[in-house]
Amino acid sequence: ASSPAVAKQQGGLGIGRRKTSVLRIGFALEPLRPHRPGHLRSDLGLSPGDRRVGGVGRLGPVKAHDDFLQAASLLAERREDIHFVIVGDGTRWDELHQLRDTLGLTDRVHFTGWRLDLPEVYSDLDVVICCSHMEGTPSTIIEAGAASRPVVGTRVGGLPDIITDGVSGLLVDSNDPPALATAVERIIDDLDLAERMRRVGNRLALDRHAAVHSVAQTELLYLNLQKAPPPLTTVSTRCRWPAGPGAAVRP
Repeated sequence: ASSPAVAKQQGGLGIGRRKTSVLRIGFALEPLRPHRPGHLRSDLGLSPGDRRVGGVGRLGPVKAHDDFLQAASLLAERREDIHFVIVGDGTRWDELHQLRDTLGLTDRVHFTGWRLDLPEVYSDLDVVICCSHMEGTPSTIIEAGAASRPVVGTRVGGLPDIITDGVSGLLVDSNDPPALATAVERIIDDLDLAERMRRVGNRLALDRHAAVHSVAQTELLYLNLQKAPPPLTTVSTRCRWPAGPGAAVRP
């Protein structure tokens, strides 16, 4: 399983009980380490004082961009210094544009489509959000940590295994745009908290999800499996083994 939470979910479904190993997803994270600012601010025509809150990933139903936009609407009502960035593409592109315009956020929410300069994009974001309704181990939160960006995520799937609430980021319940907005504003307004989250999130991402650690964990798993005794098998007395290669098994 990709995280302890996913392993627990599988166990609850009767999958791999007492036979599940956690192998954390590994990435080449070095290119994402704190990077010089990119061109996102200028590409969007934002001023130096504008704060940027963003999400990175495909635009699919489980990613809950509706909640992202509802939270953006709440923040836009009480603050003029925050702009919202949605990086990615997907089946809900047109639908989410329409919702943005319906909420009156045309000038505050920016869709960039897919971008190839993710290290610079992360560096240009003040807070990264993952407000999914379902998740396994979202790469965007790991990437944001490697880029030293504070994060806000929902308490679903493997997100609580990546985000230590109040330490490396903030966790909120899913389907709760007001809580999402409050968490984002807390990070933006508390510079000391944001800085601590940057440091801790970076360390955790590199310690847990760097490719070298994933390779070592996988190698160790295979070495342990080689040492394990073979599983017991039961042969039915109703079956007769084939006479040779390619022979059929008959009852």
